[in-house]
Amino acid sequence: MVRNSEGKIVDENGVEVFKSDVFKQLSGPDHLIKVCPSTKFLNFQMEKAYLPNPEDTRKFVEYHFSKLVDDNTSLASNDEIHHAYIDDVVCLLGMINGIDKKAPQDVKNSILGGTFPTKNDNSEDSKVPLYLVTEMLKAKCQKDLGKQVSNLDNYDLGKDSTVVKDSTLGSEFDKVVNAAKQLDFDKELFSGDMSKESMDYFERCSYTLNVDTAKNNPPIDNYAKVEADKCSLFVTQGDIVNNIKMFDITKKQEASVNLEIPAIEKPVIAVPTVEQQPVNTDAPKEANSGNDLEEKRENAKKVSSEIKDLDAKIKELTTLRAQKEAELHEIYESMFKKTPAEEEAKKQAELQQMVTQQAQPVVPSINAQMFK
Repeated sequence: MVRNSEGKIVDENGVEVFKSDVFKQLSGPDHLIKVCPSTKFLNFQMEKAYLPNPEDTRKFVEYHFSKLVDDNTSLASNDEIHHAYIDDVVCLLGMINGIDKKAPQDVKNSILGGTFPTKNDNSEDSKVPLYLVTEMLKAKCQKDLGKQVSNLDNYDLGKDSTVVKDSTLGSEFDKVVNAAKQLDFDKELFSGDMSKESMDYFERCSYTLNVDTAKNNPPIDNYAKVEADKCSLFVTQGDIVNNIKMFDITKKQEASVNLEIPAIEKPVIAVPTVEQQPVNTDAPKEANSGNDLEEKRENAKKVSSEIKDLDAKIKELTTLRAQKEAELHEIYESMFKKTPAEEEAKKQAELQQMVTQQAQPVVPSINAQMFK
């Protein structure tokens, strides 16, 4: 990604990178210190820009990392340019720290996870995780790692800042590197840190390769290259190509799985004879013949059929049992009830008794006769 003549950030095909209007504005300044000079600005942008637009945010991070990693002149320039470079580094680290602390896990991984391109042509074998890109940037800044800075959770690079500088640039680099190692990426492939030799080499390039920025000079491209057995750092300018190993790759090769199913072996039974010969235990056991297998298949079908018959009989018996239980219930219930004929006879007897009682004359009691 580069800035074109119109001030827009475009890809290698000249297509504008950022889709949202807010990122088109944020990508306007060359220096991050003009975008997020403090946590106050960063927190506002986190809510309004970074978290709602993870795709543009990732491109924004890629652009500024690439810009700072490929810059081989600023650190070797005058103090003003040198300090401006370090301020941009602190702002970038602050942005990464803020996203890591405040973004939901899925959004955080979509912005900071996976691998980042380090070469201008975006080749796949030059893409590495964020922790390694951060280590590359740290290697360039080795002479400034002892610089007193504010903790990234509350930093302020303004001239009138009253925020205490209670940390060092090296400590804040380590904080971001450690957090980046917790993101989603191929941890088996990328399991090493930059060697001390490669970090020292990259630092020297930033101070000794003092390149004139005239248009007739080819651009510098600092990038990583992932090979079968190692990950290397390349520093190139036109036909000048220098490289050094950063770490060895010891990714385990996946063991091939043998999916062949061995033939079913038939047990060897020794049959005693008059003159029994010793059994050769080293000889391979005889496998089932085709007839044996066919016979076993037929037996299996027969047993399966018998099981089905038993299931049917069980179902039939279950139904019959339910019917008999209902019949038994009716029998028991009828033992405590009269039949319809018995019920009718009972009613007739009760009516007859009532009629008989009404027909008999009423005899007054002795006490009642005394009052007549």
